[in-house]
Amino acid sequence: MYGICTLQQAICFFEGCDAAMECALLPGFSEWLSRNGGPGPNLAWPYQAEKVVAARAAEQADEVEEFFALVRE
Repeated sequence: MYGICTLQQAICFFEGCDAAMECALLPGFSEWLSRNGGPGPNLAWPYQAEKVVAARAAEQADEVEEFFALVRE
């Protein structure tokens, strides 16, 4: 999707989009992640997303799809 092959690329893509929208793209995402398996709302959402995706994805190849699934939720 969008030429994104790794979880890091997906996170960077969304960080860039969020920054371009003045942090209005993913409001409350950090809190949502912490309620759905993330390590805590006081941590940055990219770190939390990595942890949630790692717990949910069966293989490394599934990480990008799992990340996009998190964003869609």
